[in-house]
Amino acid sequence: MLALRQAAEAATARIDELRAERDDALAALHAARAEVADLGAARDAAPAGTVDPWANAQSHLVFFRGPEGYELLKRGGPPPEPGSIVLLEHGPHVVARVGDAPGPGPRIPCAYLVA
Repeated sequence: MLALRQAAEAATARIDELRAERDDALAALHAARAEVADLGAARDAAPAGTVDPWANAQSHLVFFRGPEGYELLKRGGPPPEPGSIVLLEHGPHVVARVGDAPGPGPRIPCAYLVA
């Protein structure tokens, strides 16, 4: 009986240790998420007078999830602004962000779309 009580106390102590580790890990995760959000906001906030690097682009890509998977299409002209709606043959998509096209090769703008 004493051995069972000692085992139960040891298990309870271990549970408390694991809960404390979990709480520390969750706090670190929340802090990291907040830092990522702050860095993203700082990156997206263009200083006044900043020129759009893609304003004179002759073409751009659009990256989106189509009916059969992710697709990458080339289109003429500069990319659409973030927040604008792009109509594709299977429906409208919103421009989440504009950045460099994925993959190697020449630097070309890419509009990343969400449905």
